[in-house]
Amino acid sequence: MKLSIILLGIPQAMRVTARVYPEFAERLKEKNLVAQFKLMDKPEGRWIKL
Repeated sequence: MKLSIILLGIPQAMRVTARVYPEFAERLKEKNLVAQFKLMDKPEGRWIKL
């Protein structure tokens, strides 16, 4: 349950960080990013595409 909540918050935290720090936003624009966060022993996980 806690992992699910954390995984839901990661994209929002990255969006807020990009608004506060323009250099971070520029760095995100440099590359296409797809990240997968998942535990090996649990089916919970999330794909994040930026």
